[in-house]
Amino acid sequence: MSLQWMVWVFDKSPTKRAARLVQLSLANHASEEGFCFPGVARIAKEAGVTKHTAEAAIAQLERDGWLKRTRHGAPAAVIKKVVSSPLHLTNLYQLTKTPHNFD
Repeated sequence: MSLQWMVWVFDKSPTKRAARLVQLSLANHASEEGFCFPGVARIAKEAGVTKHTAEAAIAQLERDGWLKRTRHGAPAAVIKKVVSSPLHLTNLYQLTKTPHNFD
């Protein structure tokens, strides 16, 4: 957890509504560098939204440049300790404090 990311979202992020709640959930799990890999179900639960709404908010954050998502990109060594099936691999997220075009 990075308190720095949580404070930044509260104080400076221009996001609104579900996108802000999802961004806060991601910030809650982020390293100092802004990397995290919670599952969508966890993000949705923490944000108090449906999985569909969480996925839409993640897509919005990604489109707007506040987030980079690497599908099934969480570190394998960590995932092996958490899940037993490769079908449950989670995404790797990278938060940013300035909008980026990650392409």
